[in-house]
Amino acid sequence: MYIGKKTILILVILIFASNSSTFGKKLVEEGHISGLIKDSMGVPLRGVLITLIKGTFNPKVIKKVTTNGSGKYEIKNLLPGSYSLSANLSSYLPSFKPRIQILSGQLAQINFSLQSLYHKSFSPNSTSENSINNKEDIRSVLRSSSSNRPL
Repeated sequence: MYIGKKTILILVILIFASNSSTFGKKLVEEGHISGLIKDSMGVPLRGVLITLIKGTFNPKVIKKVTTNGSGKYEIKNLLPGSYSLSANLSSYLPSFKPRIQILSGQLAQINFSLQSLYHKSFSPNSTSENSINNKEDIRSVLRSSSSNRPL
């Protein structure tokens, strides 16, 4: 069986072309985001929906993940650039963090603390008169918080 010079040359070119395209992809290392989501009392929250968004004027959802039982999340394989994150869980106020810079080969640690809709904090100096005037019924709180997202 005879293999000609042209055949060998074509094989070498094909092998080089396939390796060079793989090499080009390795030049830009991807970044990662991870973090911990807790409530205002410091308890890790499970099942929080974390949404990664790219863009300001025409935002695009890049990826959605949920927190594990320890309140941790991780988003891998991100191209360097500017992103935003939102954290949503029913019965908690949503949280949004804009302008998160992802650098090549770096890990960005972004933590959230979510405020419960049902948790009412009392300050030590509050009087009973102030607390009576500041009462809100739960329906108005839920209506105002869910006006831009479903419950």
